[in-house]
Amino acid sequence: MTSVGDYQTSPPYGPIERALLITLAVFWLGIILTLALTVVQLRRGQHLRRSGIVWIAGLLLSWFTLVMPGVASAATPPSSAPQVQQHQLGAPALALPFLLAAKRQRDHSLKPVDDEVVDQVIAERQAVDLAPLRRLRHFFAAGTAGITMVPTDFDQWSDVDDEDPVVVCRVGEQNGMTVLGYARPGAALPVPSQWSANQLVDKLVGLPDNRLVFASDEGSLLRALATRQRRTTVVYTGNPADIDDELRALCISLRPDASGEPTPPDPVTVSVLRPVPIVVGLAEPFASTLRRRCVEMVAYLSVHDDPVSGERLRTRVLAHAEVDASKGTLANTATAIRRSLGSDEHGSLLHPVTAAGLYQLHGVKCDLTSFHRYVDQGRRQQSSAAAASYQRALELVRGEPLSSVTKGYDWFVLEGHRGRMQRDGEWAALALYDYALSVGNVDRAFWSLERGLLLDPENELLRETLAEVPRLRQFRGNGAGPAKHHSVSPRGAVAMSGTVLGLGDEIGQ
Repeated sequence: MTSVGDYQTSPPYGPIERALLITLAVFWLGIILTLALTVVQLRRGQHLRRSGIVWIAGLLLSWFTLVMPGVASAATPPSSAPQVQQHQLGAPALALPFLLAAKRQRDHSLKPVDDEVVDQVIAERQAVDLAPLRRLRHFFAAGTAGITMVPTDFDQWSDVDDEDPVVVCRVGEQNGMTVLGYARPGAALPVPSQWSANQLVDKLVGLPDNRLVFASDEGSLLRALATRQRRTTVVYTGNPADIDDELRALCISLRPDASGEPTPPDPVTVSVLRPVPIVVGLAEPFASTLRRRCVEMVAYLSVHDDPVSGERLRTRVLAHAEVDASKGTLANTATAIRRSLGSDEHGSLLHPVTAAGLYQLHGVKCDLTSFHRYVDQGRRQQSSAAAASYQRALELVRGEPLSSVTKGYDWFVLEGHRGRMQRDGEWAALALYDYALSVGNVDRAFWSLERGLLLDPENELLRETLAEVPRLRQFRGNGAGPAKHHSVSPRGAVAMSGTVLGLGDEIGQ
């Protein structure tokens, strides 16, 4: 019989095994702590260098966003971690930093940390719905550059169909809202002064579908402008004083002194010189059920300086299929407009209806009235000053006016607004065309006629003049070849590549 003492009980692990287990435990604990810290940093919107840990943390953060919607409003995904969340109107507000990061990812070809998941990364990246970014136009209004505050519920606003390129960057957070810097071509984008060149590449985003090309000196800027493709915006990161005004007008420069303080808000602006009219700068979005009527009524009131009777609004503006709108519809529409426009130191922007039933606005701009004002101003000026006024007028044209409207706006034709718009558009286009040719700027001449044709597509005079625009073929050296006086033929077209004096023109055959 064997006793218990006859067996030698050896320890389960020797010293080497224990040391290895402890080392392994410390290693995994460090990875877990690093991963948790990275998730917290990403959620706070901090910029991190791309790595495997950052990529895994981004996937975890994306999973938390889908499982717990409350995380979405505060989460800031990494620039290297693909995340998927389909946007639905009425769902919890999507974090703006998340959408901006997704837009940057789509613009840049980022290599995943593991080649085996490249297809999955591409699919996830393409699945992100970037449509809410179009709603940021409400907060840029008509300004060329500045800093604006975007609320967390910006995705509840209506879409803005605008292809005008804008570059934005997230400057910070303030009072629960995202602070954005924005700029259009020809303006200076406000950015924090401590940002490096690499940070600019990672943080700047081109909207709506524009990719960004960066240039640090005049030589690289000229090359970028000459070789840019459609839907490409050039950002000049050097000192704006080192380039001339003509080059600055073709790119976006930087103003490194953004303090995060919003610039004074632009006035509410009605834009009708586009396929679908919009109203930007509202205090809150129009009621969805009345939005089309609200936009049309604001547009009508903005082009009339004098008060307008409610009867005319019911029979001429809010009517549909030859059926006049009811008084209740007019009252509901006016109430919705008054609430969305807000008020200033002079009271509500839509005045209370008078005892005589009259309606009137104040503090609301309209691009159509500005267009006529610039054209009238150009008629009273000479040479370059007149050309500048005509250019400002034509820059307001963002497409063929009202071409995508399916109902309403009959008053625009009946009251002669379209006829006057086309008359002034022809004058401005031809006047700017003549001046541009006199100074050798073929690009500007071509552009002015194209803008005029957007206002009046059936204008034969503009079409004939467009076919006579000279084309320049730059061979070697700095001079233009003998083809500069040839008309554009069906076999060739002018390829715009910047300015004539600074860049030269290329011919696309």
